[in-house]
Amino acid sequence: DAAPVRTEMADIVVVGSGAAGFTAAMEAHARGVKNIVILEKMPIPGGNSQLAAGGMNAAGSVYQKAKGIQDSPELMAKDTMKGGKNISNPDLVKIFAEDSAESIQWLKDRGAELENVAQGGGASAPRMHGPKGGKAVGPYLSAFFRKEIEKLPGVDLRLNSRLVKLITGPD
Repeated sequence: DAAPVRTEMADIVVVGSGAAGFTAAMEAHARGVKNIVILEKMPIPGGNSQLAAGGMNAAGSVYQKAKGIQDSPELMAKDTMKGGKNISNPDLVKIFAEDSAESIQWLKDRGAELENVAQGGGASAPRMHGPKGGKAVGPYLSAFFRKEIEKLPGVDLRLNSRLVKLITGPD
């Protein structure tokens, strides 16, 4: 019931600065949105993505093709379902697998190279993508996203900032 200290307006408010939040803000900016606020409750950006150590799974990526690795979204979906004891939503798993190489390409196009490809547990093919040198993928991508966001005018990353109340509607 506390009164707000201040009221602000934004075109888009992104809650969380993990990979999904940063990607949403970058895509919104690329599509012309210029007043974007990213709220992160923690004192550092990255969310749970910051903790990712293994790699980013993708089937049919440019890095796999360059190394001659035979893989497909269908095989990745099959492995993912098996790893999830077949209780995952198969429609979502299919989308995840089919769009995975595009996600790797999106990052590559913006300068985040995930060229190290390794085979993770339960995978039928090497598809775990990470930065060269064996660095953990989470901290690498978190640093990349933060650097990219800092370049974008009109994107305001706020750390130590919990969303308490969001009012939506016309003006």
